[in-house]
Amino acid sequence: LTLTKSVIDMPLINSVVYEVLRLNPPVPLQYAREKKRYHSA
Repeated sequence: LTLTKSVIDMPLINSVVYEVLRLNPPVPLQYAREKKRYHSA
C-alpha cells in the first residue's frame, strides 16, 4: 500500500482533512458577483 492509498482508506483522517479545509479554506474570501442585475418583483 502506498501512503496515499492508506490515507484514502482511513475515513477519520479523510474527515479531518475535509473539516480543516472547510474551516480554513485555501481561498479565504470569494468575490462572487452577479452576472446580470437581479430585481425582485
